[in-house]
Amino acid sequence: MNKLILSFLIIVVIVTSIMMLTGSEIVKNNQVYDRDNSGTYNDGFCNPKENEVSDINFNSYILTVIEEYERDGSYPYSWVNNYKGVSRDLYYNGTKIANANPDSSHSTFCCGLTFEVYFRTIMKYYKDHGYPENINNMRAEDFNHFISLWFVQETKGDGPGIALETYGLGDKISNMSDVQKGDFVQIWRTSGSGHSVIFINWIISDEGDTTGMKYWSTQPGTNGANYNTEYFDGFGGKVDKAHTHYSRAKSPKDFIRF
Repeated sequence: MNKLILSFLIIVVIVTSIMMLTGSEIVKNNQVYDRDNSGTYNDGFCNPKENEVSDINFNSYILTVIEEYERDGSYPYSWVNNYKGVSRDLYYNGTKIANANPDSSHSTFCCGLTFEVYFRTIMKYYKDHGYPENINNMRAEDFNHFISLWFVQETKGDGPGIALETYGLGDKISNMSDVQKGDFVQIWRTSGSGHSVIFINWIISDEGDTTGMKYWSTQPGTNGANYNTEYFDGFGGKVDKAHTHYSRAKSPKDFIRF
């Protein structure tokens, strides 16, 4: 009898230790989620073990590029109409395709910054792999249309997903369970406002509900480029789950002719 009691106690200790080690994270479908304890606000500035991307793919390059942006206000948010929302002038085959704020502030706005990250990421990928500067045979003038699609054509519509699919550079993601760290997200809120961001991880309640997401973008509340967390409508936030769109950029080897 004593041996049985001792064995039971050992099992309890082992199980308890495992639960303590896993802490506030939930692993599901090869993703890691933050647990939202008792409805408390996760401000998104911590660095949990977020859902891993598979091996060496294009998303891993995106995540490398966003870490190049200082999160100390060096890339402030500014929504004005005399630039494309990018922190620097962007050139494709010697032609300027997006202009920065002429005040040299390195300011950004959301869809401009996510486009900049995409463009800089693919340029980095090409350089690292010795490829010529040729994005699926796009011409410099094609970027006028590409950027206009990325910046969203209609309220509650997608932006990055439509741009990527139109030019054979990526795909829309229909199921939230398939979203991975480094994917692009076009958020719409119940207030009517939108936001272009790069997905980091889901926020999960103790009850197992997906209550929100952590992302990277530029916004006034973080004084520009930084991580942030927002919650879905019904869970303390205003993100409209029914009208939020997800997409993933392809690696160049997977491009489709357009």
